[in-house]
Amino acid sequence: MRQLVVQVVLAEVVLNQMVLVKQEHLVKDTRAEPVQSLATVVVEEEELAQLVEQPIKQLEAKDGPWIWRDWLVSPEDAGRWRLQRRAGGSGES
Repeated sequence: MRQLVVQVVLAEVVLNQMVLVKQEHLVKDTRAEPVQSLATVVVEEEELAQLVEQPIKQLEAKDGPWIWRDWLVSPEDAGRWRLQRRAGGSGES
């Protein structure tokens, strides 16, 4: 159980770091998108599978948006997923 908690915390840290990198990139870009996009990140399928601890086949079976922790996960183009932080969080722990 403790190992699972550590893995979930590490996954959240990694995702937050990805968002911070995106924020830093947008701040440097004078043509930055609106602030709403700062809580959005696009990841490859393999990265998402590791992050949410689900097999790639299970992700491929999903055909629409779904909730993971405080994030709305939506399919993008082939093999890519958009994670967008939900306002106010999911209420899940």
